[in-house]
Amino acid sequence: MSRVYMPGRLAIAVKIGLLAATTSAAWPGVALAAPAHQQRAVQTYDIAAGSLTEVLSRFASTAGAAISFDARQTQGLSSPGINGAFAISDGFARILHGSGLQAEPQANGTYVLRPAPSAGSALELGATNINGQLLGATTEDSGSYTTGAITIGKGEHSLKETPQSVTVMTRKMLDDQNLNTIDQVMEKTPGITVYDSTMGGKYFYSRGFRMSGQYQYDGVPLDMGNLYVQADSFSGDMAYYDRVEVLRGAAGMMKGSGGTAGGVNFVRKRGTSAAHTDITLSGGSWDNYRGQVDTAGPLNEAGTLRGRAVVAEQSRHYSVDDASRKDQVYYGALDFDLSSDTTLGLGVAYEDVDASPCWGGLPRYRDGSDLKLGRSTCLDPSWNTWRSQRTTVFGDVKHQINEDWALKVASVYTKNTQDIKYAFASGAVTPGVGTTGMLGSLYDYDQVDYGLDAYVDGKFAAFGQQHELVVGVNASRSKKDDFYSVAFLPQRQNVFNPDKHIPEPDESYFIDNSSRGGPVNSVTRQQGLYSTLRLKLADPLTLVVGGRVSWYDSDTDSVFINSGTSEHSSTTETGQVTPFAAVLLDLNENLTAYASYSGYLHATG
Repeated sequence: MSRVYMPGRLAIAVKIGLLAATTSAAWPGVALAAPAHQQRAVQTYDIAAGSLTEVLSRFASTAGAAISFDARQTQGLSSPGINGAFAISDGFARILHGSGLQAEPQANGTYVLRPAPSAGSALELGATNINGQLLGATTEDSGSYTTGAITIGKGEHSLKETPQSVTVMTRKMLDDQNLNTIDQVMEKTPGITVYDSTMGGKYFYSRGFRMSGQYQYDGVPLDMGNLYVQADSFSGDMAYYDRVEVLRGAAGMMKGSGGTAGGVNFVRKRGTSAAHTDITLSGGSWDNYRGQVDTAGPLNEAGTLRGRAVVAEQSRHYSVDDASRKDQVYYGALDFDLSSDTTLGLGVAYEDVDASPCWGGLPRYRDGSDLKLGRSTCLDPSWNTWRSQRTTVFGDVKHQINEDWALKVASVYTKNTQDIKYAFASGAVTPGVGTTGMLGSLYDYDQVDYGLDAYVDGKFAAFGQQHELVVGVNASRSKKDDFYSVAFLPQRQNVFNPDKHIPEPDESYFIDNSSRGGPVNSVTRQQGLYSTLRLKLADPLTLVVGGRVSWYDSDTDSVFINSGTSEHSSTTETGQVTPFAAVLLDLNENLTAYASYSGYLHATG
């Protein structure tokens, strides 16, 4: 059992691991053998002969292992490749045969490439634990707060090779800090500020700029949450994500339209080649209870079909009276190797939020002084309701064209419905009176988003150096059919003796007494072509140049029910170019200095 202390509350979490029919538990200061799912049993590989660097990289990626080496160690060397069934250590030995190098396992489960001992010398190795899937792009089971590669900018590159400010919230960090929603993740991300809206939802700011509609799912950009603050808070449970990659700065290369704030890429969990099941239970203050079951593994003897299933439920109350929330998450995924070079991935997730929120905060006296109400005071009525349901379908195909070039096509469909009805105390309190007005709101959001992204990523040699080229296309469509209304209720609230049973108005009351609101229907479409070229000018110097050509159009129809008027607005941008350029200088093995420039497309009517 481990204790996790969160700001303002106490949470106690228990995690039970069932790994290939083996149960393990970890206590501080006690070293245990590596879990069965991290020992990586024999796998079948079919990797053609080629440069040693390329063969090593492909083997490590397929095996889910991490190996570190200096490129100068493998420069000019080749490998016969590997074909057949091997354990990880045997596979490395086969690939490195005759190279004068060996993959030396480390205590933390990674491998380091070192010179092999000369003939006649003796090398004695102590007992080691072989752990897989460490410090690659996938962070699950890495036990690390950092990652070996990120995918927010297409392809896989280390943070050191990325000339922009990026933070990766790894699975280890999400678990250790009990970060279960997108709001909690963003609050913990360096450089990101989260503000509560008095009318529900969260505002996310990066470097002082509001982030809006800059979300990716497995690298596919969508337009979610770019009109309403409530829609930014679309629940986003972290149960089925491997990591969250947060970019701070202009993200026009990712999607096209947007601002200088940044972008967020959610990368989901996948099926695994070794069976494992994790059961996580937690409980904390204010009846905050959560349970989660996460199981994955091969679904056929060959291991070419792998599955994943995640079920999570959390119910909680808050430090304020009558506020509660219940979250349910269901996720399933399949990954199928159509051949040794092609993998098809499918996934579906359903998220449900059923809450009685306490929004709006507490008023003050007219002179600004404190009412000195109790910390648990909530002036909202008991009928406050927030119901959000979201279904997301994922699909992608990865194809290794040859040793140097790969193709990835990914798509995402998501539908989010939100029904919100609530009221809160609004207005200053007159001394001696002790009452304030009640502002009510009604929201009915229906949003459907589609996204598609396809790109080719490859390496080529020229002028004695290896370079990289990415060429891709993406498109997205967002359709919103929404209704909202804001109206003052006829009742007033006594702040010193709150009435939780203020009558709940029906929808007709909001329509007849609306101060603002009405139906809002909009469709936003984006398409773009993009390319990035990474030129290795010298061993320590890299030039990155890229650009995106974007097409954008949006149509919005609004009806103002308080005045009976309507409005139509449209925006079109055709062939707009978003440039990107950067220079990276490797100072040593651990430090890189860079300068970068990134534009963005700001769509205007």
